[in-house]
Amino acid sequence: LSLLFTSLLLFLFLSGVAAAARQFTVMGTVKSVDLGAGILVVTSDTGGDVRVTAGKDMVERIRHYSTAPGDDVTVRYVRQGGVNVATFFRKIMGCGVP
Repeated sequence: LSLLFTSLLLFLFLSGVAAAARQFTVMGTVKSVDLGAGILVVTSDTGGDVRVTAGKDMVERIRHYSTAPGDDVTVRYVRQGGVNVATFFRKIMGCGVP
């Protein structure tokens, strides 16, 4: 019985980890950027807006590329506590990328 219980707990734990780690990708145009608050809003190529929170390292990356409204970007993010948290940022070439 304890082996069954342990197996069940392990399964539930791994399922939760997998669900928490699900990544989403948005490709589109920057609608707004607030580096002080670490907020980036991207209008996806399908027309919806996605608000993404950027941590310190990601804010520095966004700043490095002089990201501004109108720039085409790709952003990957995970959902944590109801917030979209950026895990990857890339400004598309042709938008003044050095």
